[in-house]
Amino acid sequence: MINTKRFGSELKKLGFDFYSGVPCSFLKDLINYAINECVYTAAANEGDAIAIASGAYVAGKKSVVLMQNSGLSNAVSPLTSLTYTFRIPLLGFVSLRGEPGLPDEPQHELMGRITTELLELMQIKWKYLSLDMEEAKSQLLEANEWIENNRSFFFVVKKGTFEKETLQNQANSSHQNMLKIGKHAEDELPVRLEALKVINGLKGGNTVQLATTGKTGRELYEIEDARNNLYMVGSMGCVGSFGLGMALGKPNAETIVIDGDGSLLMRLGSLATNGYYHPPTCCTSCWIITRTIRRAGRARYRTMSIS
Repeated sequence: MINTKRFGSELKKLGFDFYSGVPCSFLKDLINYAINECVYTAAANEGDAIAIASGAYVAGKKSVVLMQNSGLSNAVSPLTSLTYTFRIPLLGFVSLRGEPGLPDEPQHELMGRITTELLELMQIKWKYLSLDMEEAKSQLLEANEWIENNRSFFFVVKKGTFEKETLQNQANSSHQNMLKIGKHAEDELPVRLEALKVINGLKGGNTVQLATTGKTGRELYEIEDARNNLYMVGSMGCVGSFGLGMALGKPNAETIVIDGDGSLLMRLGSLATNGYYHPPTCCTSCWIITRTIRRAGRARYRTMSIS
């Protein structure tokens, strides 16, 4: 494994001190380093991360993008029509979920096979990041030469590449326009599992429930693996649009979509589409959105109805 702090220091020596990305378990420790030691901007999706890093480069920063390969397809548009067109060189780290021969979730299987081919099709120079620190340093020097010649360079990162890097406590950002309202114990909101139990308990025989990828779908499965449940895997942010198509295609059914705040942020524009078409079955059952809030260090959730 690579010592993450040492590797990050080598990146900093080469001038890479601006990062943007989307969470990934394979890259978690490098992300933690970037947050601890550099400027890290969290993006709502991988394409946004490319655009943020590109803007920073034009402003004079040598930029790094971090993403899971399952979201590499979200970055195809800006990589082919922004960075390629304007010759903006970015250093990228893409995790290799779904690596052939290793067990992984089904939504990662195809992208795991075609990640490197996709990079080649986009004319992006790439290499597997070495697990040996000295070799990795040499790879960074090679990558930097490509960057200096206005060409992007991406590393494909396999599982277990980076050593643990603990995230330091971060000061909360201050928003002067935020209205602060005092809360009391009676205002305590239900955790996600409790909210899902309530939603599931309200369904009828003609109800279809769609749950987003991640913990929401898993917990709904644990509550009741009903025949009318569909658990979205992958395709983050698409469950709302999927539900709209289902509601329009099967108007006699009641459609409930349960989405998470992180995935919804990836495709907020879908809310405008859903609002415009507003099929009656969706207005009746509402679109249920779980929104994360934190209280006393504990993740908690609330539901918000959008007609």
